[in-house]
Amino acid sequence: MPEQQGLTAKDMELVKAFATAFAESTTKDKITPEIIAAIVKESNKPYVDPDFQAREKREREKSRRDFHEAQRVTALQQKNCAHQHKDGQNALNLSHNFPDGQPRGICPLCFLFIQPTHWEYLAPDPVTGAERPQLVPEHPLYHLVRAKEVMS
Repeated sequence: MPEQQGLTAKDMELVKAFATAFAESTTKDKITPEIIAAIVKESNKPYVDPDFQAREKREREKSRRDFHEAQRVTALQQKNCAHQHKDGQNALNLSHNFPDGQPRGICPLCFLFIQPTHWEYLAPDPVTGAERPQLVPEHPLYHLVRAKEVMS
């Protein structure tokens, strides 16, 4: 059979020597099926590029910093906004499309959303799973919404 595959006697001796050496090394190093399984499991893991992961981490941190900076700038703009047009009139737009029928105000200059006293539902209680309603007080500038509602 080896002759049909083009192997010479010298090639067969080399293959036998390799097989014998491999068998001796596995018994000498005590390679068990558990070790082979661990090697196979390790070799099946996908390659993770450390440079790529470092870049991803830097980009996530930068995105987080940018997001917090944008929140800070927006809060500062909303705090310093007069919510009035240049002629001194109230700039708020009213929104009446809420189930409680109370108007809400939206400032088109700083995008501040001004709400009346309303209920909000917090995340369910982790122990009981029940919803947790919370009464949120009205926005400190809600008097501007009331004034705009009276004028319209």
